[in-house]
Amino acid sequence: MKLPQEEIERRVEEAAKILDIEYLLNRKPKVLSGGQRQRVALGRAMVREPVVFLLDEPLSNLDVKMRTELREQIVSLHRRLKTTFIYVTHDQAEAMQLGDRLAIMDTGKIVQTGTPQEIYNYPNSVYVAGFVGAPKMNFFASLLRETEKGWAIKLMGQEIVIPEGRLAKRDPALQAGKKVIVGVRPEEFRIEANGEAEDFETIEATLDRIVPMGPEMHAEAVCGKQRFLIVFANRANVQSGDVVKLHVNRWSVHVFDAETEKNLCRPVFKEMGR
Repeated sequence: MKLPQEEIERRVEEAAKILDIEYLLNRKPKVLSGGQRQRVALGRAMVREPVVFLLDEPLSNLDVKMRTELREQIVSLHRRLKTTFIYVTHDQAEAMQLGDRLAIMDTGKIVQTGTPQEIYNYPNSVYVAGFVGAPKMNFFASLLRETEKGWAIKLMGQEIVIPEGRLAKRDPALQAGKKVIVGVRPEEFRIEANGEAEDFETIEATLDRIVPMGPEMHAEAVCGKQRFLIVFANRANVQSGDVVKLHVNRWSVHVFDAETEKNLCRPVFKEMGR
């Protein structure tokens, strides 16, 4: 950029101080660790004082500990510089943690934008619902039914009435007998229900395989011919082979059009007994 030497030194020293790499300034690149090189790369971008930072999977080659440390540093850097960061990643957990707003892409096209909470709570398609969330959302084939209480679906033999207002009344896509895809996140199955009892439906299932994940347990459950994933607290006193009653909150059920794979539910949120 042909800046005066004094200005170059000022910018380098300022960036190094912010990134806590002042002690590295006299070292050769080849002796730096992966995390240190990533900090240097951020510093090289900072000294140019850009309007927008573009970070293309900057943490992909680092170990878990270093990724966590640099995530926190990038968040701190963003707050300090008050500049737009466009961060590209295939790691949806990383995107949820870092992003103020997310843009989900499929084959080069943006298919949904919003805050992490909006996209997690209201994925607009089967693709987005399956991409955001770990473990990913469970999907079940069903038919839309019209009952005296409103629109309903069957989930593993249990009729679940969709709460009033969750489905748009005048949506032409809503037709009795319509093929739909029902989506329920693994963490929305409860072995013990909380909150208002009328919001919950009960499904009996057998736990086939349980994997300890620290504070959580991930399990594969079986109900008839359906196999699906559930997540529950580690304190639950269950083991493989147990038959349990799983409680599903009606507000957490998503209904997708089987043909277009678009979410037929409206983004109407209610406290779901968490």
